[in-house]
Amino acid sequence: MGRQFRKLDQLMLSVGDKEASYNAGPGGWLAASAIQLFEFSEAYAVWDDKLRSDRDSVHGSQFATTDEIVRQDVRLAYTERQVRPAHLGGLLALAGGVVATVQDGALVAYRHKFTPVAADVALPSIAMMEKASGEQFLCKGIKLDSLALARGGSENAYWSLEAGLIGSGHRASDATAFVTKLTEAPLRWGDAKCWLETGTDISIDAAPTQGLENISSGTPDVLTLRLKGARFSVGNALQADEGYEPASGKVRGRLDHGDDRRFRIELTVEVDPSTLATERGYYDNRDNVAVELEVDSGTIIAATGVYKYGFDLIIPRLRLEPIARSVDRGVALVTFAGECMYDGTNPLWNGYEYTAY
Repeated sequence: MGRQFRKLDQLMLSVGDKEASYNAGPGGWLAASAIQLFEFSEAYAVWDDKLRSDRDSVHGSQFATTDEIVRQDVRLAYTERQVRPAHLGGLLALAGGVVATVQDGALVAYRHKFTPVAADVALPSIAMMEKASGEQFLCKGIKLDSLALARGGSENAYWSLEAGLIGSGHRASDATAFVTKLTEAPLRWGDAKCWLETGTDISIDAAPTQGLENISSGTPDVLTLRLKGARFSVGNALQADEGYEPASGKVRGRLDHGDDRRFRIELTVEVDPSTLATERGYYDNRDNVAVELEVDSGTIIAATGVYKYGFDLIIPRLRLEPIARSVDRGVALVTFAGECMYDGTNPLWNGYEYTAY
């Protein structure tokens, strides 16, 4: 009997074809609606089911004699240490739920904009195909519970991504062929740019321009050369303990987000003694702060076009938490961090992804 190696496993998400109704599954696994994720570190789907046995009841025996599956549950902890633009875009679409796409002329190049759904709007759900240890399963009703986009460690040259996905519990054996892998290069940390703006100079552009800041009517603080680490996190607070309705049997009939959704950003930068007092004032004075974090790869997606592979993350408003100090290899660092807040006009965050998908 041959061995089954971990590197033979495969994973596919129907990110371009959300379910019309929860747990209904996608319309079809087409090249235009699915992406095959690859070069990931961890991605085993866990069947976190609830079982009931007669172990703790009186039934004429000291030992259990029977059990059954009461509720089915599928969860996936996904880690990609060298994230690609389309992979990031697919998961950001699930993280926010609102998607608007602009094409680069008539070329096969796109700018996707992602923003969070309103409080009373459901997050989108998709299907997932997993092939592991020689078995292949289709799982439906997949939603994103958490996401973190960050530099993949102080020595890593790329951006990394972690995502927590929860499904309805549905899983079925399947033999659908996996779509072809995309050819995009991973996003490099060295291509990152970062700006910070405060107060009345905050001005969010309706459409971003790659390579330039898009959050200021004046001159923002340029953090690019000082930036040593960054992390954007999404917490959608999915109500995974609910949704097991009678009509759905052992699987969820719905999977709602909670009212405790949270979005955060953290920027770790080298200390600049000439600006530290001003930056600490952003915290002390409770200033409104806007942040833009961009990766512009410099590589045009389609010949004769203008879009370049990358992403742009814009936080229109946050209030800084106490500024933390740290040291890395003798270099003094500070961390600017805060929770995204509503400014009365803009979404809590705007995520843009540039890709051929």
